[in-house]
Amino acid sequence: MRIDNHRLVKVFKINVRRRNYQNESLLLYCNVLTILILVLMNNFDVLEERIVQLLNKLKENHLLINKLKTENQQFEQESISLETQISELKKENESLKMANSLLGSNENKAITKRKINSLIKEVDFCIHQLSEIR
Repeated sequence: MRIDNHRLVKVFKINVRRRNYQNESLLLYCNVLTILILVLMNNFDVLEERIVQLLNKLKENHLLINKLKTENQQFEQESISLETQISELKKENESLKMANSLLGSNENKAITKRKINSLIKEVDFCIHQLSEIR
């Protein structure tokens, strides 16, 4: 069998071109992968920075929540104290109104008259009961 040199050279050139194309394709593929890896690394850095910011914000929020809870407890205690004080002052006010009405202040003359009449009726009732017992 006779080998044609011209034909061999032609086949060799085609094989070399194919390999060059394959090498160029492989090189291009590697470059694209490298770029993608760099983009991903950058994205991870940005993501990591954002996570750190969010964790810091979370910590600040927890501290603020604890501070607000403490303030809320103080306000609740103060509110209870003030409600007790209001109740005591209302009782004191009623006592003072009664004392003023018994002393005959100008403001409460009608109340004073009613109180005196009520006291007189009570005394009369007691006297009546005592007289029935004897």
